[in-house]
Amino acid sequence: MDGPPAGKETAMSKYTWTLAILLAGLLEAPAQQPAVIESFDFTGQLTFSPMSNAASYRVEWAPSANGPWTNFTGEAGQCLDHMVTAGTEPITVSVPMLFRVVATWLPVFAVSNSGTSAYLIDGEANPVLNLVRGQSYAIEIDSPGNPFWIKSSPTTGTGDSYNDGLSTNGIESGTILFTVPLNAPDILYYICQFHSAMQGVIAISGEPLPEDMVLIPAGTNEGTNILAAGESYAADYFPAAYNLSVRSFFMDQYEVTKALWDEVYAWAITNGYTFDNAGSGKAANHPVHTVNWYDVVKWCNARSEREGRPTVYTFNGVVYRTGRRDEVVQTSVAGYRLPTSEEWEYAARGGAVSRRFTWTDSDEIQHARANYESTTMFSFQNSYDTSPTRGFHPAYNDGIIPYTSPVGSFAANDYGLYDMASNVREWCFGRFPDEEGTNRVFRSGAWSGYAYQCRIGMCSGRNPGETHHSQGFRTVLCPGQQ
Repeated sequence: MDGPPAGKETAMSKYTWTLAILLAGLLEAPAQQPAVIESFDFTGQLTFSPMSNAASYRVEWAPSANGPWTNFTGEAGQCLDHMVTAGTEPITVSVPMLFRVVATWLPVFAVSNSGTSAYLIDGEANPVLNLVRGQSYAIEIDSPGNPFWIKSSPTTGTGDSYNDGLSTNGIESGTILFTVPLNAPDILYYICQFHSAMQGVIAISGEPLPEDMVLIPAGTNEGTNILAAGESYAADYFPAAYNLSVRSFFMDQYEVTKALWDEVYAWAITNGYTFDNAGSGKAANHPVHTVNWYDVVKWCNARSEREGRPTVYTFNGVVYRTGRRDEVVQTSVAGYRLPTSEEWEYAARGGAVSRRFTWTDSDEIQHARANYESTTMFSFQNSYDTSPTRGFHPAYNDGIIPYTSPVGSFAANDYGLYDMASNVREWCFGRFPDEEGTNRVFRSGAWSGYAYQCRIGMCSGRNPGETHHSQGFRTVLCPGQQ
């Protein structure tokens, strides 16, 4: 996350207790079920107590007490939108500026039973449950002796259970919280573990996951990056020891192609968007390049609007469509956005740790595995470059720069992602920790970069207004957000 706008940190520390009092008055929730702010300290740690089971909350920020109020994502991709409560224990989040807490109440289905003949859901016997992708629901179970299962097929027993987006499954009593994934099938089923008469259909609607995206599961990677002899991490964003923890998200399998860029760009131009550059590409199935960070972020919004999804990026509470804005806010809605640097690295590792490159069977790199420039220069940094060919990739060096390759030309990693080692460098959302604090993160190697730049742990930054023929991007979607 980018952190507070310039000048806000001093005010935060100076007026902590004043803000705590002010913010309590800004809290928005139904009068009968307010959330309670328990503490807020100068580091930005907010603790509040939800007063209702199966409620959902989001945290919002504003540049002043008068607004405008906007929700946002937290560090390491941890979205501070729709934090669903399965109880009433206090919740602590990090907020870098003025905030408020907004209660967003979940639809609740009350499940009981009529003997062993039917589930009663809100009093109706075995009704169809109509759910929407990206929405969250609470299913309150009170059916002793009749475990309630959500499954991919209407069969008794515990097999074929569907667990994506579910807090639990197969319970007789308690609450199931279900955030319907964007890749959920059109039809699921609920059924008793023991009684086949107690079953019904779950019909799922809403925008499905687009083609060419894959699920990156939530989890934590803890391990050590691999160094070559004499190599240093002084220029890297991540240290030698790392701990990456992310929630689940969907990511483009491929770098955004020139064809896809052009489709969205043409729509955007006719719908109020402005761009610095039209984007370039060697061919329709090659990655788009020569696009700056500002244009890429606006393009993500345009792609969302074109598909009827909520837009992620705002400036002063307005959808970001024009100009160059450094203080763009990334909200936690289910639209297209850039990955955080942490999300990108986690996805590139494919679920493994202590890995130099994105493939599993070797810590060496060759032209057979990626599109990069092989060199004997900086031998201590490129000691793992064992390619039999030197220079630019021989298959794509046709004398016309750039020497990009068609997306997906090399083997995917264990998550099904292509070109995470190289081809074009990829913009991420966060700021690079340079002295100026203005550069934006980019990850991956490039067709014009050396072997050491293809390492998963390599990270650098570039001015958000700059373009280069080695710079592209890919997008992500967060499931279960609205």
